[in-house]
Amino acid sequence: MIPLVIFVSFFASRQAYKLIHFIGISKRLFSKPNSRSSHEIPVPQFGGVGLYFSTCITASVFVALIAFNNFESFFDMVDKPGGVLAFISGLTLIFYTGFVDDLIDMKAWVKFLFQFTSVAIVVLPTHGYLDNFFEIFGIDTLPNTIAIIFTFFVYLLIINAFNLIDGIDGLASSLGISASLFFGVYFSFINRYDLVILNFALIGSLVGFLFSNFSKTKKLFLGDSGSMVIGICIAFQSVQFMGLSLKFEDASIISHAPVYILSVLAYPLIDVLRVMLSRISKKKSPFMPDRNHIHHKLIDLGMSHIQATALIIFYTLSLIVITFATKNLSIHWHLLLMMTLALGLAMFPVALHKARFRSQSPENIKPSDDVLKTS
Repeated sequence: MIPLVIFVSFFASRQAYKLIHFIGISKRLFSKPNSRSSHEIPVPQFGGVGLYFSTCITASVFVALIAFNNFESFFDMVDKPGGVLAFISGLTLIFYTGFVDDLIDMKAWVKFLFQFTSVAIVVLPTHGYLDNFFEIFGIDTLPNTIAIIFTFFVYLLIINAFNLIDGIDGLASSLGISASLFFGVYFSFINRYDLVILNFALIGSLVGFLFSNFSKTKKLFLGDSGSMVIGICIAFQSVQFMGLSLKFEDASIISHAPVYILSVLAYPLIDVLRVMLSRISKKKSPFMPDRNHIHHKLIDLGMSHIQATALIIFYTLSLIVITFATKNLSIHWHLLLMMTLALGLAMFPVALHKARFRSQSPENIKPSDDVLKTS
């Protein structure tokens, strides 16, 4: 069934992206190049519309087919059947938030308020909290209030991480594919086919988007609607993964779930925290856009968008492999090793960039003409 889910989602998304590009160009709904841009022509930035509808429709149809054909076993398998409905409701709100932001450039605090509401819709009705700290620092079960606050923090951090890293072609989409593939394989191993379908529907839609994102004639951007849709999907998968890893720990090769989350999401989490802390230290809004992201450093160092994206995906996959290879460590040593490795490798381009462009500010550094023309 998985290949069929991917095919349907991919096919639906390709038709949607073509239509969105046509409407965007004909109605002049596009992103114009500015001082931070690496594109030279107007590009429609509503790829998130196609991503949302193709993913939701595909996932809804296939989950419904499984539920109707195996009604009793399906609801025995799913811990909280209302969780899928709650997630789609929250996903819908965050999609429309991003869509409006793409149209009128919503204020940061208003967007954050809608993000918070979207997370509340997903988390509160089903009590989908992260209430276990996996004995990190000797902490096992979290008090209910702390668990709710921590869960909201995780959701909002991942959503904004994907929203803020969407700065070069293919990056947010490729990271979304790699994360969804990891989670999808795990969920299939424990027979959570509702989550498997969601993961692979998202993968099909994102693969379809990459064709448009890298197209020279019908190029599309995700926009905030697309990056936040990816963010909340990955956040939902992450929370489900950590909860289910405890329930199926004896039947699974996965232990130390937080360490795997760190590896899968190392780049967006490290980059967004680094950028936000840098902006705050300069007394700027943490949501103020700039060219201080790690992927911008790679572009400045001469890489194309494809090369920079490929390097970051290789970095992510390498961390996942190393996490598996060192799984027999205690959770504290495991976490310390992967945090040190992830942070050290991620900061290397920053140090290299600083050494090469010591006398210039990030805003004044531009990629080479060759990079601009090929991206």
